[in-house]
Amino acid sequence: MSDEFGTIDNGMQSIFWQTGNGGAGYLVYRYPTTSSARNNFEFYKTMLIEPSNGEVWNPPAELNFSSTTADEIYVGCIYFGGQHCEMLARYQEYVLSFRTSIDEMMAYSDFENVLLFIDKQITERIYP
Repeated sequence: MSDEFGTIDNGMQSIFWQTGNGGAGYLVYRYPTTSSARNNFEFYKTMLIEPSNGEVWNPPAELNFSSTTADEIYVGCIYFGGQHCEMLARYQEYVLSFRTSIDEMMAYSDFENVLLFIDKQITERIYP
């Protein structure tokens, strides 16, 4: 299955809490080549570090997350109507984004645990 992003496959899922005031979601894109994934990772990262509104998603001091298997990774947080954080990662031809609200239902430690879980799941499937 191909789409306007040049992917050969993709998927997404969202979840909301507090009557929609909090939420999280992920996107996974699979590109036909690692080079294509690398280029798209850089494009998505640019939207976080050089957004049109001038607000930069900065790496949070509250997190210590790192991946030993991701080829590229960026984690940043920003405040707009509440605190939000995102991880953008590339594993070979896959680009993955996980974004969440940071609030009483999803603390920084919860966010970090989700990132660890995602990294472990992707690693076990790509590098068995």
